[in-house]
Amino acid sequence: MDILLVDDCRLPNSMSVDIVRTAERAINALGATNYHALLLDHDLGYGGSGYDVAECLEMWHEDGQWVPQVVELVTMNPVGRENIVRVLRNMYFHEHPNGRVFATSQESMDEYMALELTAGNPTRIQMREG
Repeated sequence: MDILLVDDCRLPNSMSVDIVRTAERAINALGATNYHALLLDHDLGYGGSGYDVAECLEMWHEDGQWVPQVVELVTMNPVGRENIVRVLRNMYFHEHPNGRVFATSQESMDEYMALELTAGNPTRIQMREG
């Protein structure tokens, strides 16, 4: 499963994912590769925000272009998170009860949630400061 992490400082401990640190690089990566899942932070330092990425996904979705089948929010910013959630609710049909994972289909949701990722963390992928 191709996964892109958009975060300005965290790294996954135990999973192979592509990592970008800015909104611009995230948009470029998403435009070049059909990622199945996106792990999205809101606060990207001086590199835009996760909200910028979500807005781009919404535009692509409206145009019938590829968007990740699953988006998981990894942000700790409650206001930024809520802004992104508003955008995701417009385009993703399935929202996990945890309120952090959105998917285009129940099948994609089930496949993503079945991944054996580390447990006991606010996000499904254990993060460390990088």
